[in-house]
Amino acid sequence: MTSFPILDLIAGLIFIYFLLALINNSCIELYSGFIGLRSEVLTHWIKKTFGDVADKITDHVLLNGMSSPGKSAHYMNAKSFAKTIAELVYTSAKESAENKDTITTSSFEITNLNDAITKSAFPPEIKTLLRSFIAKTSAQKKMNAAVSDVDHFEEQIEHWFNAIMERLTGHYKRKTVWYTFVFASIITVALNIDSLQLASYLYSNPDARLKLAHAAYTASQDSSYIKKVSALQQKATALAKDSATTDSVHQVAHSLNDLVNQMKNQKAAMDTAVASMNLYIPIGWPDKEYAQYRKQSGECWYVLKKLGGLMMTILAICLGAPFWFDVLSKVANLRSSLKPDDKKNKPLAQ
Repeated sequence: MTSFPILDLIAGLIFIYFLLALINNSCIELYSGFIGLRSEVLTHWIKKTFGDVADKITDHVLLNGMSSPGKSAHYMNAKSFAKTIAELVYTSAKESAENKDTITTSSFEITNLNDAITKSAFPPEIKTLLRSFIAKTSAQKKMNAAVSDVDHFEEQIEHWFNAIMERLTGHYKRKTVWYTFVFASIITVALNIDSLQLASYLYSNPDARLKLAHAAYTASQDSSYIKKVSALQQKATALAKDSATTDSVHQVAHSLNDLVNQMKNQKAAMDTAVASMNLYIPIGWPDKEYAQYRKQSGECWYVLKKLGGLMMTILAICLGAPFWFDVLSKVANLRSSLKPDDKKNKPLAQ
């Protein structure tokens, strides 16, 4: 590795960013699970959209998922949501009917659904939306008489819910990006990881650079790191799909419900990452190892360099652990393909 000091330096920096990103991800998972961020986003949307009917939706047996009264579960299945909305419509029609015993779900037709929507407690905007679904069902019925009014009506609600979930997932991710930046800033400042000073330190200390580069190349093939990155990618996919039928979502939901065990696991992961960095680079305040750079450049220039170096680290963390692990793997593959030309160092034959 001494034949490629710059490549080793780059690999070492990437490895540090990867470890910091893992710490950052653990902080976000702990915080999101503690405040119920996913549930908070869904609850806000339901209350804003359905008004007085919101509590009936969140507390419905098909959707509550053992959540607190008036609060949404972390995930909602589209079919269950559609059946819940449809059932509220059917219930309102049955309550207003003169002969309640004769009204059943199977007896509903287009006209029954229109009347039921009118008599329901949904906000005007939702009533208009549901009537548009009825219009689509009516048009489909004319083309295919075998179509079930109730089934087609619930399918329309299901499609609408899936479209809304895509938008809510985007909103959730934007909130997560903000939390990523905040926690990245806290971690960077707390550990005093200055990218500029770190690069200068590693360049000036071949032994530290060699050890860190070796750890970086080894980590790119480490099965434990590969599993961690794979788990992060699966959770991101689960959030995007918002489906309660996938294994990934079940894993996320379990970790949120079992918050105590999650905190222990994430705390252990953070301690391991910090200990790994502390083996190769000086971290924490005051930065005694970097004191020489401050004396050489002066106080004012030192402050500017410090802020710039810290900001570089923060932005690097925000790119995420999967990104840096992928880059590290590519750098490791590049390093293994480069072989030093030892023949140039051999003396000529006499």
